[in-house]
Amino acid sequence: MRWGVVVGSGRWSQRWPLPLEMRRELKTRRRLGESTKVLCDEFGVSRQTVSRIMNDVTVELFEVCRGRGRLSVDDREVISRGLVEGLSQAEIGRRVGCSPSTISREVARNGGVREYRAVVAERATCERAKRPKQFKFAGNIDLADVGNLLVGAVVVTNTDQCEAAGRVP
Repeated sequence: MRWGVVVGSGRWSQRWPLPLEMRRELKTRRRLGESTKVLCDEFGVSRQTVSRIMNDVTVELFEVCRGRGRLSVDDREVISRGLVEGLSQAEIGRRVGCSPSTISREVARNGGVREYRAVVAERATCERAKRPKQFKFAGNIDLADVGNLLVGAVVVTNTDQCEAAGRVP
């Protein structure tokens, strides 16, 4: 049986999609640089199927493991639908099973009431969760200069206080 191909024609055609685990593996290996042809031969799919899997959002949506108390993709979808229906954040919170403040933070963090989309919010959450993160001073030279001035001021102040007290810093 070939995965991801249509067998038959017309009304009686049937498609066997690749299982999620195989789609994840295919996507991971393609990102690591393995050629499309090798993957097509190994998984028994067409180039179009590989391309479709590489562009498939759902493969990425479930890659991140979440701890208890985190919003899932389904929760974000409920939030999105609730906002479209014009429900209050308290009502959406009851439907999701979390506090209204959680809904408020989620919506504010991901574009506001008018711009909130579940898939976009999920991708942004995955990006924010990636580790290691860059230090704030490393990306902003002006902020690094202010930080160096503040650290220098604290050292000078501390040294002056120690000398005034007759101690060596």
